[in-house]
Amino acid sequence: MSDATVDPLPSDVQAELQTAWHNAVERVGEGTDYDKALGFGINFRINVSKAFKAAWTTAKIYFTAEKIKLTGDLSPATLMGLASDAFTLVVATLDALREHMGGAEYVACVVLSRSEEGIPVGEFKKNLQDFIRLGGEQVLPWYIFISKPMIDELEQTLETDEKFEDLLEVLRNKDWIDEKGDTLRFKSRHLVLKDTA
Repeated sequence: MSDATVDPLPSDVQAELQTAWHNAVERVGEGTDYDKALGFGINFRINVSKAFKAAWTTAKIYFTAEKIKLTGDLSPATLMGLASDAFTLVVATLDALREHMGGAEYVACVVLSRSEEGIPVGEFKKNLQDFIRLGGEQVLPWYIFISKPMIDELEQTLETDEKFEDLLEVLRNKDWIDEKGDTLRFKSRHLVLKDTA
């Protein structure tokens, strides 16, 4: 039994977190040749856009909550009421993405993922500026992998329109965005974890 305590999250906030993190992971392949993947008897497909959206949702809640207090050994998965395997897979995916992306690029993907319908370019820039303002005031949870140096990098990127355009070009070249007119939308993709033996 854990001696951890937590100031409970309001039920609507906990439900929002649970939904965001659960939506990032799909269990697939039950009853197929890949049943033994990862030793769980199931395969997992990670929706990258929804993994970024889980990070966005977590950051947004940290920005707006007066306090989220954890003591003892309570894990974030327990706090959110998530299965530890789903939480671990999403966190591992975010970490792998962060490892291969620039800080500004990673934070831009997190912010862009918040809207499935897309965000007009001007609003996207404003959302990034808001994220910098809010993120610079707080230490965000370790499991969304957004650090102060990443926020500082993004802030430098937004100093001029030319640098912002350079960021948009990186997002285009790495196939992170779909564009329709002036609207940017995160391009959906999946990672599938399966038994290859």
